[in-house]
Amino acid sequence: MAIMSRKHLILSAVGLLVVLLILPVLTLQYFNWDSYRDRVAVWVGSVIEREVSISDRLDFRLWPTTRLSVSGLQVSSPEGVSDLPLVNLAHGEIEFAIWPLLSGTVVINRLELDAPSITLVSGSEGEANWHFDLDQVPDGGVSTRPTVIVRDALVRQGRVKYSGPDPRLNQDLELNKLELTLPEGTRDSTVTAAGSLNGSALELQGSLMLVGDDDLEVSLNLVLGTISGGVTGTVSDLLDGGTSDLNLSLVTGDLTQSVAMFVPGLTERARGLASGTAQVRATIRGRAGTDLRIDDIDLTTRSALLRLTASGSISLVPPRQRGPLPSTRFEVLAETEQLDELMGLYQGRVPFAASAQARGILTGSLGNFRVDDVVISASGKHGSLSANGYLERLGGTTKPWMEFTAQAETQKLGDFTKSYGIKFPYTGTGIAAGEIRGHPGDTHVRNLEIQLITEAATIEANGSIGPFGKAVQFDLPFTIDSQDLTKLAEPLGATLPVGFKGQAAGRLVGMPKAVDVKDIKLSVTSELIDVSARGVIGPLGASAVFNMPFTAQSGDLAALAKVFDLDSPFGGEVGLSAILEGTVGALDLNGVSVQLDNDFGRFGFNGHVASLGPDAELELDIDAAVPDLARLESVFDWPLDQYSGVGLLGRAKLLREESQLRLSGVDGKINGKGIRSGRFFGQLPDLTHLASGSITVTLAVDDLGQFTAPLGLVTAVALPARLSANVVGTSKPGSPLFVVFDGVSDDMQLQINGQVSPFDKKTTFALNSRFQADDVAKASKIFGLTIPLDGPFSLETELRRDASQDTKTVNGIVRMSSNNLNAAAQGVFSWPLRSGNQMSLQFEVPSLAHLSQWLPGDYLDPGPLRFKSSFGIDEQNSPSGDFAVTLGNNDLSGDARIQGINLGKFPEFSVNPGEKIRIAGKFESSRLNLMEIFPPRKEPRPAPESQAALFSNDPISVDWLQKFDLDATLQADDLVSRGFEAKGLSTDIAVADGVLDISARSGEFSGGTFRMDIGLNTKTIPYDTHFGFDIKGLVLNRVPALEDVRLPLEGAVDVQIDLSGKGVSPKEIVSTASGSLLARGVNTYIPASGLDVLTNSILAQVLNIGNPKKKSEFHRLDCGLLGFRVVDGIAMSQDTVALKTPDVTYLIRGGFSLRDESVVLLINPKARKGFGISAANLTNFYRVGGTLLKPKIEADPEGILKTGATWGFAAATAGLSLLAQGLVDKFTGSQDVCGMADMNQQTLLAENPDYVLKIWKRLQTVETPDSAGKP
Repeated sequence: MAIMSRKHLILSAVGLLVVLLILPVLTLQYFNWDSYRDRVAVWVGSVIEREVSISDRLDFRLWPTTRLSVSGLQVSSPEGVSDLPLVNLAHGEIEFAIWPLLSGTVVINRLELDAPSITLVSGSEGEANWHFDLDQVPDGGVSTRPTVIVRDALVRQGRVKYSGPDPRLNQDLELNKLELTLPEGTRDSTVTAAGSLNGSALELQGSLMLVGDDDLEVSLNLVLGTISGGVTGTVSDLLDGGTSDLNLSLVTGDLTQSVAMFVPGLTERARGLASGTAQVRATIRGRAGTDLRIDDIDLTTRSALLRLTASGSISLVPPRQRGPLPSTRFEVLAETEQLDELMGLYQGRVPFAASAQARGILTGSLGNFRVDDVVISASGKHGSLSANGYLERLGGTTKPWMEFTAQAETQKLGDFTKSYGIKFPYTGTGIAAGEIRGHPGDTHVRNLEIQLITEAATIEANGSIGPFGKAVQFDLPFTIDSQDLTKLAEPLGATLPVGFKGQAAGRLVGMPKAVDVKDIKLSVTSELIDVSARGVIGPLGASAVFNMPFTAQSGDLAALAKVFDLDSPFGGEVGLSAILEGTVGALDLNGVSVQLDNDFGRFGFNGHVASLGPDAELELDIDAAVPDLARLESVFDWPLDQYSGVGLLGRAKLLREESQLRLSGVDGKINGKGIRSGRFFGQLPDLTHLASGSITVTLAVDDLGQFTAPLGLVTAVALPARLSANVVGTSKPGSPLFVVFDGVSDDMQLQINGQVSPFDKKTTFALNSRFQADDVAKASKIFGLTIPLDGPFSLETELRRDASQDTKTVNGIVRMSSNNLNAAAQGVFSWPLRSGNQMSLQFEVPSLAHLSQWLPGDYLDPGPLRFKSSFGIDEQNSPSGDFAVTLGNNDLSGDARIQGINLGKFPEFSVNPGEKIRIAGKFESSRLNLMEIFPPRKEPRPAPESQAALFSNDPISVDWLQKFDLDATLQADDLVSRGFEAKGLSTDIAVADGVLDISARSGEFSGGTFRMDIGLNTKTIPYDTHFGFDIKGLVLNRVPALEDVRLPLEGAVDVQIDLSGKGVSPKEIVSTASGSLLARGVNTYIPASGLDVLTNSILAQVLNIGNPKKKSEFHRLDCGLLGFRVVDGIAMSQDTVALKTPDVTYLIRGGFSLRDESVVLLINPKARKGFGISAANLTNFYRVGGTLLKPKIEADPEGILKTGATWGFAAATAGLSLLAQGLVDKFTGSQDVCGMADMNQQTLLAENPDYVLKIWKRLQTVETPDSAGKP
């Protein structure tokens, strides 16, 4: 025990030194395990070398309880063994404790498994699908698996199947329900189960006790078919498939059925011998499929064929050739229940109750009996004994004599040694063999060989003991071999990581209570460290004196620290030498020398450690040299390549006095590339309270960019600067660190000050900063940034985080000012943005001109711009908020809410899977004059001649209608554009499931009223489309673009459009459109150019027909009406188009096709009497052909159309004559043509749609003037 304690102290000291080199990094991060379950499955599969899949879900939580849940887990069998999966699990959850893991113990507080299925398969060559190569143990070694403790387990609908080379021995266990409960503070659990084995009903109750790390003690009561009884014992090497050592006590009323349940292949003869009732006690040992057997049988049967009391064994290993199962061997036994008294006759001792079984032949005569061929087997509570030999001189006057070859064995080594008064805190097995000779008072054990095998170590000794008595002498050379020092140290109260092996050799010499350990040779090895020691300890006991020089070497310090559950940022080679001196409880390490060399530099520790243990005191001088900071990039995970050539030289003293660890005298220099001067100094009075320390760093550098590049600020030119940082703490626990930072260079200055508390679970802080630049343009140029500002610039922040906020959330204020731009933001926000964030933003500029570098395009100057907004993110992670902006005398405000987006990578965003963007908002304005904000358009509209067609064949882009829903309203008291002025405008825009609806209403629209309804349904192809447009009483002088035009009259215009069609392009929609078109004006002026197709290309030209007056910019209309009925893309006028000017009255028939944009119109102008135009100046008729974009108007001076007003000629002229006939019969220049056209429009709208198409069909073929005059 003292040796093990010393090892623990040595390694603990090494670990302590390593800890002092480590800067702990605490990172807490949420992680979405389910998104990476496939990767986790692949990783687990690579570890266990099996294919692993997780088909449904994976989740892991650290708190409030540490929980792992998995659904759809499958683990495959190894190739070549079985095609069936080893494990199938529908769902499982496990809750376990974190801290016990540090000691190598897995404590499972709750385990629930639904529908687990385990299929075990073994082959004829011993291969099995449950064997893993995760923990290969050398011969004679011990597995390194951790101790597993299950507190509460529940299995529902489980199944375990085993199949081997012999199908007669296949097993099928079904568990409807299995419950295991292990109360806190005990290793004894209760078990209940219900199910079946090979079709026989099974009920189980009892307890399972974990012994050590891989052994299980069993105590169960069961009912299995016709069998009832109990099972006790152990299953060792549980995780390697299980080696059984189970004691059974069973009673059955049908022995045949009971045996057949375990050995289905019984012959008819065996079934006959086994008929009847039975009582049996036995031990099941071994492993299924390899060496499983039933030993130590005590069997009593009662049947018509057999009445037997016997002992022996039954092998359950499949026979290697045909025939019955291996035969059973029985012996008649002589028994004793007083083995301890029997051994006392020969100075032996069995300090526990034991029974013995013996057979032999008693020979001899009175006074000289002897027992030959003695075979003794004894078993008791803690062990067993076997011996072979003889006894003689029994019953005579001389002393009895004995000679035996004996072997003692125990499966409970700890209990066995305890019964002899020896404290041995390990479980395992022990074997001792030797020759016992002599008579009472002079008995020796010679050729003694002892082997103790525990989960922690193997101990072997050989030598002699004797003569037995008070003066007994020991001479025992020994060796100790431990393949896992963790298990060796744990019972001694020490903690060591796994992977360490140890060997020790020595010689035990002396008498009881005065035994020395001499010639000690000790080595501790692992893949990462070698420790060796020599010396003497003795005499053994509480006052043992140690004198043991030792050395330790490791080639990889980082890996060595990791096995101690420490994260060392430094690797490299480390060496330690010291002398362990003193007595137990007062051990010192003198002459300590530690040297660490790695790629980062050289580090040295020299001094001593006194009174090893929890209250150890130490004094170590530390020296460090780091020639190149860039080499530390991989250690701190910071981009340090900019600091190549910058080095550190430092020293400090590490002290531990009165249980307080401190670092004093920290002092050093910073030098190298780009450093004019640099120094750091400080102290850390309490290493357990890092906030108690202080550090000051000063630097003068040639180029600030060398140090700001890792922060993303790269200087385009060298920028000399002076930097200083000061961090000061206090000794009061929980107090924050006070931080001050100053950076000064030409024209720029940065200051940061405040408090930081980084040592709690959450880092909290209160920091203020101020950055100033005399010229932001110059600063932008220096750092290679594009900041669209100029002049002096300042940026101030006040940031706070308290304990109620997580590590990604802060609250505070950010202020910025530059020339005439002032902006501020305030609120609680996270990065990335998420639920619970609330922010407000405001900025102000005196003119849009100050934002010319921010805003593309040209703008007027309506006055100051003021913007305010506040928004937040609700529980559904949806942003919502309001805003208000004023620009001169204009204003716009509103609120909006956006759903379905993920702001996790703000300013980028994505749509949530399975959702689409949903926007709802309300906007309002008391005044919005776009003419004050946007200048007139400079680029002229394209001429019709440059267009191929009026309506495009390109598909309408409707993808956006499928990607989001919209519900928006706009209320504008006064909206002014160059085309209209609307008062009381109300607009609703809705998009839902691919359907667009737009509705607009205006209380006043440039002197009139306005209504518009647009509908587009993209659910089906082609799209259903509706367009409704209604303007009533539009006063031309009230149109903002015409306000500066002097007109003698104020005219009013009505426009009504009602069209519905289907298509995926504008061309398709109008080609199928049906409805009506109507424009009406009284005392109006129509521009001679600059209007759209119908007015500019056709209407304006019509008004020029026969008008000899001087051309002007406008045409005056006393009245005008344009009416068309539209059917399937055909627009027809039937005396529904009329124009009356002061000089001429026009009546127009015909129509146009929206399908191919062709035009067929007949115009009949009439001079108005008394207006100065003679009828001689007007041709009777004019024809319009061509297309809407390129119409062609021709005169008919010969009156062909008028004179041909017959139905016969109508056929030759393809319908134009019919139009002409109607015009000749009905029309005079003095009539109220506008009123007549209005009535005709109502009549036309009431006609059957086929009527319109029939008329249009007649107009499709028109004779040219040349052909029309031929007979």
